[in-house]
Amino acid sequence: MSLTLAGCSGLQSHSRNEQEKPADSAHDQSNQPDQGDSDEKPITNDHGKTNDTPSKPKTSPTSPDSKPDQSDQEILKTYFPAENQIKYFKGTGNEFAEEKETVFEMQGNYLPTIVSNGGTSMLKIYKLTDKGIYLVYQQPEYYEKDVPAVTSLEKNFNDVPILTNPIAEGTVINGWKIVSSKKNLLLPIGSIKKAVVLEQENQDGSISRQYWAPKFGLVKKEFYMKDSSGSEMLITSELMDTDNRK
Repeated sequence: MSLTLAGCSGLQSHSRNEQEKPADSAHDQSNQPDQGDSDEKPITNDHGKTNDTPSKPKTSPTSPDSKPDQSDQEILKTYFPAENQIKYFKGTGNEFAEEKETVFEMQGNYLPTIVSNGGTSMLKIYKLTDKGIYLVYQQPEYYEKDVPAVTSLEKNFNDVPILTNPIAEGTVINGWKIVSSKKNLLLPIGSIKKAVVLEQENQDGSISRQYWAPKFGLVKKEFYMKDSSGSEMLITSELMDTDNRK
């Protein structure tokens, strides 16, 4: 995707132009209040203990040795987008903010997608493991209708973590901080429950945000910037519709 990063639930009628945002890196765009109400509650520590059951030591979110339990793994998998679909994003603030993401069939634990907008098209390959969702490959200026065999590209793979366990506020993933783990959103496609919000402050002071939702994957991207004169810019892509890939 482009203020890409690198594209998710709820929709309205839309124009299905293949417009996309400026290309960016592994995560995407920025900061603006959401229309939906938040389900977030302050996270508090449980200091109570039973008389006969010792408290279980907690593993630090930043520990490389931490292993999520099965429930954490299952929750994580729900944020991976479904295969064989087309996702349409409504864009505001930029002529390239309107996007179309074509999600292809899984190849093993890899999921190829093509993200296109009015300016360019990019091939992306995601990987799903018990530890997280990773972006392993990006190829700008990709204009083929189909995707190649993943095995033909594996030598160029570089695992970039997108969403990993633990999914909890304050967790930092490759420079992106989880600022909410259960955000309610009102998008053009409809109401989205319990989205994970990832935020990154860039070197130029701009802010990028990504919203990942159960069953949809990436549903919203924001990019916010305020220049020295006080002028503000907000570029937003929001999931508007989905369709089965023919």
